[in-house]
Amino acid sequence: MIRAILLAVLLAVLGSTCARAATVCTVTSTGVAFGIFSGQEVATFGTATVECSGSGRESFTLAMGRGSSGRFTDRTMLSGANSLTYNLYTDAGHTQIWGDGNAGTSTVPIEIEFRASSTQTINVPIYAVLPAQGLQPPGTYSDAIIASLVAKNGNQFEQTAFLVSATVEPDCTISATDMSFGTYSGVQLNGQSQIALTCTSGAPWNVGLGAGNFPGATVTSRRMTGPGNTPMAYSLYRDPARTLNWGNIVGTDTLSGTGTGTRQEVSVYGLVPPSQNLPDGVYQDTIVATVTF
Repeated sequence: MIRAILLAVLLAVLGSTCARAATVCTVTSTGVAFGIFSGQEVATFGTATVECSGSGRESFTLAMGRGSSGRFTDRTMLSGANSLTYNLYTDAGHTQIWGDGNAGTSTVPIEIEFRASSTQTINVPIYAVLPAQGLQPPGTYSDAIIASLVAKNGNQFEQTAFLVSATVEPDCTISATDMSFGTYSGVQLNGQSQIALTCTSGAPWNVGLGAGNFPGATVTSRRMTGPGNTPMAYSLYRDPARTLNWGNIVGTDTLSGTGTGTRQEVSVYGLVPPSQNLPDGVYQDTIVATVTF
């Protein structure tokens, strides 16, 4: 009688252990690739795949690690000492940060039920956002995230590491304001306009100015066009003293600088020389500003 009771208990324990051991899961991921980052927000997604073999029904949660920053709220990709801030989310609206359920983060529930097949596969989207931020030095930025499949009892069941990456290439954008000299009465006129640049941090740049539209004009003899194609001489300079002509030969008569990843402004100084005998009317020219980086 005693042996029968002991045998029954032993069978029950062994049966429970075998049922749990019968479920085998793997977690894999394609990772998250933001591609080329130029300072504007990028939203993308990757995929985590959970594949389980077994019988019955199992419940898990899929958790994500902090990455190199050690924080859920501002995960970072690194390229040497430089970094880009990004984050991972459980929802397409990017409202729930994907973590381990602590510090206000969320996890994704995984329900596995073996019916007609002894193998079940679940693909889970990983939503990711690389927010707008200052351009960092060129390079490949990356972070390693641990994805963990956690059982109902809180024990880690399976995990994998995947890569989050982005590439920063040297880049510059350029814009400019118009230069107005006002009304000319035969005396010298000075004008000024602004050129705005946003270039990748650490990227060297050169800004050159074209000769304008008047036939035969050069960067040292610019002309505005007036009534009946009458030319009005004027000049453009790199310095407020108006001694350094502004042309378009890199390293000779252009303005150089280094990108900061944020907006930089430089001034263009203009001069209309005195004693030009010109008919009344409006005089204008169009200059092409070119940034080389």
